[in-house]
Amino acid sequence: MKHSDCGTAAVKDNKCLVTAYAYDKETPLLVSLAGTKQTVAAIRAAFALGHQVAAKLNGRAVKWSPISAMYETVTTTMVLQVNQQHTIIAHSSLRGQMVGDTLYVILDDDPTDIARAVMERVKPFALIPMFDAWIPYLWDHGRENKLITALTCSGVLAYKIKLDDTWGQIIEIGFEQDKLRSLRECVGLETGSQSLPKRSYLNAETGK
Repeated sequence: MKHSDCGTAAVKDNKCLVTAYAYDKETPLLVSLAGTKQTVAAIRAAFALGHQVAAKLNGRAVKWSPISAMYETVTTTMVLQVNQQHTIIAHSSLRGQMVGDTLYVILDDDPTDIARAVMERVKPFALIPMFDAWIPYLWDHGRENKLITALTCSGVLAYKIKLDDTWGQIIEIGFEQDKLRSLRECVGLETGSQSLPKRSYLNAETGK
């Protein structure tokens, strides 16, 4: 995670520096804060209780609406300033849990191959095999169909992946147009035979 002065977050008179963040609309997913013990504790409490947090990030005013009981925190005390703390507040979905049909992926560094890094996180939720050679095709068409969207962030890379039937349609089209021809043997399909079944790429836990 790259730390920099991105702005501030405040609850009433308690204000902290924000050194990294990622959020989807009004829902904060990851926030890195630095401040006094009192101010850090106030903002952690707001996240835990689902109270609104006002932020000013890179000159832009934002209102965060945390979902109560959905966040985990890691807090450390600064060695040379014992009254100062650094805390990372993260949404529980970042532990690899689905939120409905949505998966959030946050990368704490800048990989040379972002597509591969993101799709590796998606693999556990796929009900069909996923091969490395598929990644460029899935990434491009996932972005084109707004199944993969970049989120507002700083200091990290953040993506929102929607897992629904559209993935199955994208893969079927890939086979029909021979864009995935080299992978037919991998999934036991013969040229010109059956297509992939509908609902082939769904949430493995809910089946929706």
